[in-house]
Formats: sequence, structure tokens, C-alpha cells
Amino acid sequence: LKRSRTTIEDFVLSYYPYYGLQVTLEFLKHFDIFVWVEAYIYRIDEENEDLARKGEICFDHIEKGLKDIKEFLRTKNLLSLALEEELNKGRQYWISELTVCRKFLVFKKRCVKHASP
Repeated sequence: LKRSRTTIEDFVLSYYPYYGLQVTLEFLKHFDIFVWVEAYIYRIDEENEDLARKGEICFDHIEKGLKDIKEFLRTKNLLSLALEEELNKGRQYWISELTVCRKFLVFKKRCVKHASP
């Protein structure tokens, strides 16, 4: 959670002034929700990176993680169609990341195998 909080704080402090935005009470009212969602996204991403390093393909953590996020946001009455579409783009990114990493590792193993005497 600390990492998420720091990321969001850095983003707001860096980019809001650049775009002439101000932190409002409405934003602060939802800050803990932003932090929780960001932390959950970090967790999914870390699991994805662990699988990618191993060359394993498994999408269960992505599906469960996004389902949990959507349900959490739904209970807060904050899940919109636009937000759901953004989460689905993240899902597609993680699936693509695992697929590309898996293919790269298989290719790398073949190259090493053929290069060996």
C-alpha cells in the first residue's frame, strides 16, 4: 500500500500542476480507494512478471484480480463502463506480456540448444 500511495502522490504532485489541476476534496475523499486499487494492480503485475520470467502461461491471477477490483469498485458505486474498458485493456496487456515472454524464452532456449557443441 505504501508503494501505491507514493506513486499516486508523486503523480498528483507532478502532473496536476502541469495540467492546471488542483487536488479537490472529492479526490481526497476517494484517495484510499485509489491506493487500494493501485496496490492490487501492482500485485497482479508482480505475479505476471514472476510467471513471465519462468516462461509460464497462466491467466487465473489476472482474471481473479480484475474481478476483485471490479467488484470492489462496484460496491463503492464507482465502476463505470469507461473504467471497465480501461481494466480490460490492462488485462489484454498482461496476457500479451506473458505470451510474448513465453515465446521469447522458448526461442532463446532453441538458440542456446543449437549453439551448444
